[in-house]
Parts: sequence; C-alpha cells; structure tokens
Amino acid sequence: MRIQIHTTYPQLEINSVWPRLEINQEYPEVQIETQGPNITIDQDAAKAEIGLGDITYFNDEIKALSRAAILEGIKRYAQDGDRIVRSVGKTDMRKVLGQIMKERDRARIPELNLDAIPKTPPRMQFEYGVQIDWLPGLLEIEPVMQPPEIKWYPGQVEISTVGVLYDAWG
Repeated sequence: MRIQIHTTYPQLEINSVWPRLEINQEYPEVQIETQGPNITIDQDAAKAEIGLGDITYFNDEIKALSRAAILEGIKRYAQDGDRIVRSVGKTDMRKVLGQIMKERDRARIPELNLDAIPKTPPRMQFEYGVQIDWLPGLLEIEPVMQPPEIKWYPGQVEISTVGVLYDAWG
C-alpha cells in the first residue's frame, strides 16, 4: 500500500487596468467684426467761402454784410453831422464840407487785397468700429480608475491511499 499526497499550491491572480484620463476639449474662439472705416468730409463751409455755398449760407452772408454796411453808413453820417455841428461858428462851412467830401472820395478808392480762400478747413469725421466676442473654451478631464481584480485560489492537499489491501475491501 502506498499513500499518495497530491498538493495544489494556493494561487493569487491579480489583474489590473492602468488608470487613464479622458480629456474633452473645445478650443476657445475669438470673433471679430469690424465696421468701416467710414470717412465723411464736409466742405460746405469752404465752398460757401468761395461762392459755391447753398442758399442758406448765401442768405446769412448777405444779411450780415448788409447789416454791417447799414451800421457803417449810419455811423459815418452821425460822425459827419457831429463834425459839422462842432465846427459851426468856428470855421467856414464850405471848408468843413469840402474836407468831408474829400475824405469820402479817398474812401472810394478801392483797395486791392489778395487773400487765399477758403480759410475754413473741411470737417472730417472718421468712424471705425470693432466688436470682439470671446467664446471661452472647455476642458474636461476625468480620471478613469478601476480597482484591481484579485482572485484567490486556496491550495489543498489530497491524501489518498493506493494499495491492494484496501482495494479489495472496497
């Protein structure tokens, strides 16, 4: 007879999955909208100075010149009258009136003035617009981790007898 011992060793089986990251990304965006450039040039005042203005400017200019001429005439006649009144009885009236007429004739001699026109510079307006919209991006990071899978197989010992004696009784 013989004894048979069959031994199975215990086993430990470990299966693991490496941790990983799942990344979801959306890139940021910049949206730029521009308007322009728009340039507006207003030359109405400069054109009016050289006689090419519209009727409202022409009327205003004529009105101002007429008013100035009337006031200047009234002033001149008032000064001449005051001068005549002051000279009454002091000098001969013919001399005073002759002097006044002589001064008026000198005033009629035209002056020649040269001037560069127009003096008013054009009005310019510049328009330029920029609109910037910023769309933020997105970044999502999610860790994926799995615990290890552990399997334990216990060992065992089997003892059996093999022999003639026991086989017959069996």
